[in-house]
Amino acid sequence: MPVIGKKRLGDLLVRSGSISQEQLKAALKEQKSTGARLGHILVSSGLMTREDLLDVLSSHLNIPIVNLEMVQPPPELLRAIPEATARKHTVFPIDRVNGRIRIAMADPLDLAAVDEISAKLSLEIDTSITSENQILNAIDSHYGFVNSAKEAMLSAPAPSYGPGSYEFGPMEQDHGEAAPPIAKLVEAIIRQGVADRASDIHIEPGEDSLRVRYRIDGVMFGSISPEKELEAAIISRIKIMSKIDIAETRVPQDGRFRMKIDGKNLELRVSTFPTIYGEAIVLRILNRENILMGLEETGLCGGTLDDFKNSILKRQGIIIVTGPTGSGKTTTLYSCLNMLNSPEKTIVTIEDPVEYRLKYVRQTQVNPKGGLTFARGLRSILRQDPDVIMVGEIRDPETAQIATRAAMTGHLVLSTMHTGASIDVIARLKDLGMETCLIVSTLKGVLAQRLVRKICAKCGTENSGLDTQVSGLPMAAEKTAVYGRRGCVRCKSSGYFGRIGIFEFLKIDDKIQDMVVKGERPSSIRKFVLQSGAFTTMRDDGLSKARSGVTTLEEVEKATCEN
Repeated sequence: MPVIGKKRLGDLLVRSGSISQEQLKAALKEQKSTGARLGHILVSSGLMTREDLLDVLSSHLNIPIVNLEMVQPPPELLRAIPEATARKHTVFPIDRVNGRIRIAMADPLDLAAVDEISAKLSLEIDTSITSENQILNAIDSHYGFVNSAKEAMLSAPAPSYGPGSYEFGPMEQDHGEAAPPIAKLVEAIIRQGVADRASDIHIEPGEDSLRVRYRIDGVMFGSISPEKELEAAIISRIKIMSKIDIAETRVPQDGRFRMKIDGKNLELRVSTFPTIYGEAIVLRILNRENILMGLEETGLCGGTLDDFKNSILKRQGIIIVTGPTGSGKTTTLYSCLNMLNSPEKTIVTIEDPVEYRLKYVRQTQVNPKGGLTFARGLRSILRQDPDVIMVGEIRDPETAQIATRAAMTGHLVLSTMHTGASIDVIARLKDLGMETCLIVSTLKGVLAQRLVRKICAKCGTENSGLDTQVSGLPMAAEKTAVYGRRGCVRCKSSGYFGRIGIFEFLKIDDKIQDMVVKGERPSSIRKFVLQSGAFTTMRDDGLSKARSGVTTLEEVEKATCEN
């Protein structure tokens, strides 16, 4: 890099014709009074665009421009250049090649910053240039809340964590700077999960380490983890917030608490589990103010959407949504209720837990310790004269029998089950003791679903040919483009951002009812509906979304390999 003093940025811009001498004088005067960077002043005043400023610096200093949204620095480099240093000089580490460190800078003329980092690492520095906003966003994304909170906590006096000393107060309260260090760290861990769209936070003790991981779009991502010696304090803090017995470490426990982060009202379900190295804790994040999806937004489309809509508009019968844990069944049921909801209808639910709040809907949460189970709650709901009933899950013979009775007496019942495919629900209902004649007279349809990750809109790419073709998928995919992924800061280099459902809907018509009454095997019924041409399998639905660039063939294969 040419040896150019920091104060010559303005001269360089004047010589390039980007600004006039008078404009430079005015900007320097403002810089003297505000202390802001000269480039920031020129851009914010409208004298230059950010892109023009980068182009001039890159061209005249022979420094490449870098897009930090496409950068994933190695963890050891983030440790080598601490967050405090990165923020102080507005720099961000990119990579290490041939014994040299490459960094991105908002001000490549700040030679003092380059010299300080070079001396600290005892390595030569190569610079690239990018905007200040990109650097700050990258610092926030890669260093995160946990690192800054951890540094603050370690610099604070260590409190005593003996029996009876956990008087931190509720998490919902705004502690501010007076909050105890452990409270700050736990809140930082949760804040990071919320910022990253995590569904679960896993705190996992090891022999000599404590690991924090987040489940984002169904996949686990690591985080900067606290020291092992903080394990007992962190776990005790979470137990107190969840009203869990802090003295009991030998058996699993469950609890929950509420908190507000950045205006979002959250409920966190907490589960502890003893391991040989200490108690593992999982926090499930439930956003109580989530915006409900329409059925189309869940991924339902085409004939599957039309058939499913028609089934839930019936006045009576049972509609089952099935799939494994975490496949989005509850979201689909809420989308149904959102469509059916109106002041003219009485809708009652019994759930575990209540994840969304619906206007005009009477929602109840099971409480097994208090004697309120799905079966007992459903029996009471029938005396409330509802039009639509949602049962969180049919999991035992008693609940199945009461749900059937409700459907036979003029109610529409929506519920979930855990089966592999739509046709398997019929066999599962028989296992729960339901008579065949009751199944065919009440069951109106079964929606089976899985979740697949969506290609990140910022870094997704269309591939030519079938380089990403997965074995076993229909060759119809050859006729259209195949979409792949690269990875960027927004998607944590995974190439995916968000999830969408893939579905199959089994409409229980007269022919299927006859086959069930005759005792036909599920495989025979499935073969019949496939030959009818009116049934779209989950795999076909997934392939259609892969061909349109919503997801990838790998995701479809992973979600449907057992179907």
